[in-house]
Amino acid sequence: MGMAIWDFQTALYNRLVANTTLTALVDADHIHDHVPTKESYPFVVVGDDMSTEWDTKGRNGEELAVQIHVWDQNPGLKWTKQILQAIYAALHNVELTLGVDYHNVLLQYVGSQTFVEPDNVTRHGVIRFRALIEEV
Repeated sequence: MGMAIWDFQTALYNRLVANTTLTALVDADHIHDHVPTKESYPFVVVGDDMSTEWDTKGRNGEELAVQIHVWDQNPGLKWTKQILQAIYAALHNVELTLGVDYHNVLLQYVGSQTFVEPDNVTRHGVIRFRALIEEV
């Protein structure tokens, strides 16, 4: 099987920037696939993923674990948690369209975490998802 990880990331990113609930909290141009050097808060970064073979006797597949990061500087963790909740609603149990070579069998929420960075100003949230991808 080829790797579906780029097709998956592209579909995931497109789903996030098209979600109006999320973009009401974070402008679509503040959703990235890298940590920007200069960016206003809040912003979201899709990244930190892992791919594992998930083949069965008759099918080729891939299991993907992906983390999405939220950074914010509003007081408290309310805004960060609202953004994480919007990401959850946009992705949990949805079927992403991955193109002609792959089919998204499963996309599920695994867990999340929020914390305050050492500067005591920046809030950081991490949300994790698991996806099963099947080769068509």
